[in-house]
Amino acid sequence: MAQFRRRPQLVAQRAGHSVAVLFRVYAKFLKGGDEAANAKISARLNQHRTEAPSGP
Repeated sequence: MAQFRRRPQLVAQRAGHSVAVLFRVYAKFLKGGDEAANAKISARLNQHRTEAPSGP
């Protein structure tokens, strides 16, 4: 996600699109993407913490 914001030309090239097409088509997937990713990471970390066995 961060790479997309820093180097959209590279991402567009890899996808075979222009930057304009990249933003027009994929922008809807990016809105709130960081928050969603952070929430998923936090949920997994919390799950791991609750499943981890206690110390000796």
